[in-house]
Amino acid sequence: MCIRDRAIPYVHQLREVRKSLAEIYAKAFLDKVEMLSVDGYQGREKDLMVMLTTRSNRSGSLGFVADTRRICVGFTRATRGLIVVGNQETLMKTPMWNAWFEYLTQANEKLIIDSTVLQLSLKPR
Repeated sequence: MCIRDRAIPYVHQLREVRKSLAEIYAKAFLDKVEMLSVDGYQGREKDLMVMLTTRSNRSGSLGFVADTRRICVGFTRATRGLIVVGNQETLMKTPMWNAWFEYLTQANEKLIIDSTVLQLSLKPR
């Protein structure tokens, strides 16, 4: 499997998010929305970041989503708000994600969005 093949789930997920947003928001708004991989934000900041983690599997394998450097970039580039979309059970199998979920719980921050509603809105038609 080449690197390009491994990127297919992420490319597909990004395409589905763009398609769902296009059904809700005007093109003028979407033209202002920048969608990149976490590496694309290295050294830059944005008011609001949505971090898609994609992975959810029985083995708990996260691939680069478990890479501490990438997690730190994702967490520190948002200046006003960060939304993480992912499977909490899978993410919590790594120490850094687990610590982040514990922090959110202790800080009484919003932790879980109904994933069923999210999945239905992102489901290919």
